[in-house]
Amino acid sequence: MKEQRMAKIIAYLKKYQKATISELAELLGVSEMTIRRDVEMLTDNQLVKRVRGAVILERYESNEVEYDIRLLTDVNEKKKIAAKASEFIEEGDTIFLDSGTTTIHLVPYLHEKKNLTVIINDFEIYEQLKDMKNCRVIFAGGALHNDYESITSGIHTQAFYEQFYANKAFIAVMSVDLKNGLFHSTSEVAYTKKAMIDNADKIIVLVDHKKFESRSTYRIVKMDQVDTIITDCYFDESLYPELNNIQIIKTN
Repeated sequence: MKEQRMAKIIAYLKKYQKATISELAELLGVSEMTIRRDVEMLTDNQLVKRVRGAVILERYESNEVEYDIRLLTDVNEKKKIAAKASEFIEEGDTIFLDSGTTTIHLVPYLHEKKNLTVIINDFEIYEQLKDMKNCRVIFAGGALHNDYESITSGIHTQAFYEQFYANKAFIAVMSVDLKNGLFHSTSEVAYTKKAMIDNADKIIVLVDHKKFESRSTYRIVKMDQVDTIITDCYFDESLYPELNNIQIIKTN
């Protein structure tokens, strides 16, 4: 899987500083051509660089690098999910737009909408929104998260969201358990997402198939607080009574 290979390349370079294409191919058990394509993608996105026949890291902030790798993978699937999600946005809406590598693909569709108020906590999303004339952008205050420095989270961010009411919240998660709810790997981010959910009328979760393959520690909410799930993952919802009142939209 491309995402796992690129993460292993980053981990190896962080430990050993540099590697050749042949070393990485042997390490990962794939062809040198495959490694060259992976390295080219990482280079284009300024995560690694080529020097004197070797590959080295461009930068070392591990969690930010992992985020960038996720942003580069399964892009078509994530764009399809975002396109479906955009159909829920109406003129004059106030929306919470959560941080995530799928929700960020919702931003281009906001150009088509009028008189929006978009409340965010992600600097990457802000960079794409800041020049849109049809959107009033409100950025949630709070502390920069220790692991994900592009977002704010924690008690001050939670309190910020509690001052607002949104027509819709577009939520990204680290993992989904269809029986037990939505989850994230850190408590501060989980509680921030919960604050969005608690203060919005309609909860729309954007989740790609990989989020069903993992488990995280902190529950955001149970499934009964979710209105809509948009995903590229196939599952038989009839096996999950917890989904009876949830709209399931599958892009595949």
